[in-house]
Amino acid sequence: MCYEFGEGVPLDLKKAFLLYEEAARANYPEGICSLGVMVFNGRGTDEDREKAFSLFRQAADMGLAREQFIT
Repeated sequence: MCYEFGEGVPLDLKKAFLLYEEAARANYPEGICSLGVMVFNGRGTDEDREKAFSLFRQAADMGLAREQFIT
């Protein structure tokens, strides 16, 4: 999240996106959720609502409670 918001490091949306992708590949639900938010809003990548909701669903299926309210 640091690179996404420039907290303690320079703001770098592309780097944040790549790190969230890495977390998603490792099946880390919070990383999948954060990746979904970036995809939903087009931050560091192209906006893709369909892909974002797929990521939200994946995080919800893994038990991430807040994503169960989005999907």
